[in-house]
Amino acid sequence: MSNDLQQAWDQLQNELTTSFTTNRKEIMAAITHESRNPISKLKQATQTRLNWSLFFSVFCFSGAVLSYNYPRAILLWGIGFAYNFGGWLMIHHHLKHLEQDFDDSIKSVIENYYNRITSMLSTEERIGSFIIPLSVVIGFTLSGVYDGETFAQIFEDGRKVAMLMAITILFSAFSFWYVKKMNYKTYGKYLDKLKTNLDLLNTLK
Repeated sequence: MSNDLQQAWDQLQNELTTSFTTNRKEIMAAITHESRNPISKLKQATQTRLNWSLFFSVFCFSGAVLSYNYPRAILLWGIGFAYNFGGWLMIHHHLKHLEQDFDDSIKSVIENYYNRITSMLSTEERIGSFIIPLSVVIGFTLSGVYDGETFAQIFEDGRKVAMLMAITILFSAFSFWYVKKMNYKTYGKYLDKLKTNLDLLNTLK
């Protein structure tokens, strides 16, 4: 290859590299800008969920305290408290690890938010598949406990038990659908945006 041709080839390679680097920086800046709002919304939604978990924890704890004359009711309120406070601990753990700023790698920030929040929602839904039906049973049982009945007496009426099972199934099915719908409304579009941005970043390697 002649010197002139070599120089032209080297210049072309340099221009292509410079152009790619410039375009890459512009794309990275655009992705960073487009990720700020979804990340902010996800963090706000998670903070709100944390506050609600604390509220229901206090509510269940208060119910147990006010039921000091009903040991069985204290047990039932305790189950509710354990669920809500456990949820508070889980959400607090994830929220604490969302404290990244945009001075870090934007890819690591997006991955952290996307993975942690999808993990949190998945855990909530799995636990909810057990807790939602249980909450119906607890509510039914509490009414009997406050009437002075034992657990055996509460569940000795076959017709009431059958009705309770039917209500539990219907309520659970509706609740699962509603929870998924509200989770998507609160988190879905922002998680989808982060996933799109993350896919774009992966193409820039």
